[in-house]
Amino acid sequence: MSEDSKRAERHTTEFKLIYDDGESFTAGRVRDLSETGLFLETALPPPIGAILTLFPVDDATQDLYEIQAEVVRIVPEDPDSSTLGGIGLRFLEPHAVRDQIDLLIETLEKLQAGSHKDPLLGIKVPSPMPEGP
Repeated sequence: MSEDSKRAERHTTEFKLIYDDGESFTAGRVRDLSETGLFLETALPPPIGAILTLFPVDDATQDLYEIQAEVVRIVPEDPDSSTLGGIGLRFLEPHAVRDQIDLLIETLEKLQAGSHKDPLLGIKVPSPMPEGP
C-alpha cells in the first residue's frame, strides 16, 4: 500500500487557532484539515516531535477545544511565492475528536460554499444570494 493511499482525505479550509507548546502561546491559521491532523501556517514553527495543545478561536470552530497534536512536518516559508510556511500536525487521539472534526469539516464546507475570494481584496467574502425567477 502506498503512502498516499494511507493518507486521510484533506479538506481545504481556513480558520484560526492558538497553540500552546508548553512555553508560550502562538497563533496560526489552519490551511487544511483531515480526520487525523491538520496543516497550520505559522511563522514560529516548533520542532518536530513537539506536543501542542490546540485552541481553535474561530466562530465556526466553537465546538472544538484543547486538542492535543504532535508536530510531524515543518514546511519553511517560500520567499518566491505568497505561501506561508507552517507545520503538519497529527492528532494524538484522533478517535477522541473524530465526531468534533467531522462536524467541523461539514460546517466549514457549508460556510465555504456560501463564500468566494474577492479578487480585489484577496479575502473570502459572502457570495451574493441568487436572484429569484
